Parts: sequence; structure tokens; C-alpha cells
Amino acid sequence: MKTRIRLLLSILVIIISCQSSNEITTSVSNELNDSNNPPEEIVYFQFNPIQLEEIELNGFDIDGSYEIDSILIVIAYSQGDLETSETPSNWGDRLILLKGDSIKFQSIPVGDPYRYEVNFYQNIKNDKIVIVCQLGNEENYGGEAFILEGEEIKFMGNLEIESPYDRPENNCLIDIIQITEKDNSIYFKFETDSLIYLGNNESRHIINNSIHYKYEDQTFRLIGL
Repeated sequence: MKTRIRLLLSILVIIISCQSSNEITTSVSNELNDSNNPPEEIVYFQFNPIQLEEIELNGFDIDGSYEIDSILIVIAYSQGDLETSETPSNWGDRLILLKGDSIKFQSIPVGDPYRYEVNFYQNIKNDKIVIVCQLGNEENYGGEAFILEGEEIKFMGNLEIESPYDRPENNCLIDIIQITEKDNSIYFKFETDSLIYLGNNESRHIINNSIHYKYEDQTFRLIGL
């Protein structure tokens, strides 16, 4: 009887040991598979939303309005405090998000550039939309980036990069930009061998050694300079 009990216990120990071994092997195998399958890179492509005419907004001159689902993205100019303040700061072009008759978001105005042109980018994997506003006067000077998710928009940061072949009506930031996403981080890369860097109140030509912006955890950083 005791011999039979010992035999049963030995069989149970072997079964439990095999199960544990299989679990460890499966875990290690899954980890190896994960490491062999890096996160997918999502590519954003430019698109044109429905553009609306005859939009009016009290206190603003409308330069363009675009319908995306149930919201409007509006480019508008306002005099703001230009004539009422010795140090005006709330005047000029800006990006506005309208929901019905309510302003849900408006960006910090950028004065009165010749160019404040809105460009839209989306992907086929999620509902994020990146908006880049090209800035320019006699020469183009970079842009502003925003991210739209559902009915909420956030300012990502300033793109202080311009095309080395800059012409007011020809080659500019929008012509060289490439937007991708990986691991919930969004990247702004530039398809040219050299760039014009506009940060730190300077303008200089630089070699494009994989220079890019990275937007991660609501932080916008220029990498590679």
C-alpha cells in the first residue's frame, strides 16, 4: 500500500514539474517572439478635409475653415489687444477649434505672417490627426504642430526647421516633412540632406543627420542637432 502511495506521489511530482517547465518555456518563447516583432511604424499621410465657406465668428476675420466630423478647424485673425495695449500679445493669426457655436480651443496668436497655412495628416491605424501650420513672410520660417484626437486638440510644439531650398511659393517645411508614429510616440522627420535650423534666434544651414522631432508624453523635442 505504501509503495503504491509513493508511486502515485512520484507521478504527481513529475506531472507538476512538466507543467512548470512548459509554462517557463512558453513564457520565454513569448518574450523571444515579442523581441523579434518590434512595434509597427505608423505612417501619416496628408489629406484635405471638407472646406467650408461663409463661416463667421464674432471678433475674427476667417481665413479658412475645415470640417472634421462634428467640429470645425478654423484659421482666423483678430486685432485682439493690438490697439488697446502698449505691449499687445493677443493679436494675429491663430488656429481655433469650434464645436457648434463655442470656441473649445484657440492657439497662441503668431502676429500677422503672410502665410499661416493649415495642413492635415492622418493614418489608417487610429483616429489621431496631426495639424501643421506653415509660417512664412518673404521667406518661410517653420511651423506649428497640433494633435487632434476626437474633439480635443493640443499644441505639440514649434517646428524650427525649414527647407534648404526655401522659396515663399515653392519648397518649404511642408514639402519635406514626414510624420510617423511608433510606441505612441510621434516623429517629425525631414526628407532632405540638409536643413535650415531656425532655433535660438538664428538661421543656419545644417547637415540632416537623422534630425527629427519626437512628441512623447506631451513633450516635444528636437533630436540629433
